[in-house]
Amino acid sequence: MPVLPNLVTVYGYVLDPSSNPVINTKVVYSIINRPKEFKDVAIDKTYHSTYTDELGYFEIKFIPELLVKIVIPVTGRTAIGVVPFSGPIEFGQLYLP
Repeated sequence: MPVLPNLVTVYGYVLDPSSNPVINTKVVYSIINRPKEFKDVAIDKTYHSTYTDELGYFEIKFIPELLVKIVIPVTGRTAIGVVPFSGPIEFGQLYLP
């Protein structure tokens, strides 16, 4: 059975202009340098989504070193960067190489 590397959590909060949590809003993410497989594990979707919880919080787990794009449509906020080897990391702290 293939062994996956440690997954890294990328997280964030979605807040309205008054700093209130935006509940159950969609967060869309994609793997830009998407490999077709990683250590015999297929990675088949280009775009994924998750939703915020009652605190406006979301988290996504990634394989390290992937180049990812995270978009919060309700706010228009976007982050593009490389997933580090360890985390967790706030999505706004992703960086381009």
